[in-house]
Amino acid sequence: MENDIEAVREVLLELAKKMVNNPDKVTVKIREEEDERGHVTVLGVSADDKDFGILIGTLGANAQALRKVIGVVAHRQVNRRVYVQIDAKPKKFLY
Repeated sequence: MENDIEAVREVLLELAKKMVNNPDKVTVKIREEEDERGHVTVLGVSADDKDFGILIGTLGANAQALRKVIGVVAHRQVNRRVYVQIDAKPKKFLY
């Protein structure tokens, strides 16, 4: 089962790398968590600060598309819930 989730992680990593300007800075980490519905695997995507806008997209469209594709892949590979989280660093605004 661990190899199956690793295959899902690799799919997400390749998709994210193809979307951004700095593919060498893209990482995907696997976390196992519990929520109100039970066990869930979280795939956290990190990238260069300048690339988060590309990963998220206008009105979150790119992030939503990534989540849908990975959801289908995960369902077929591991048959369990997998969430995609874009791990953006909060920006400090100077007013």
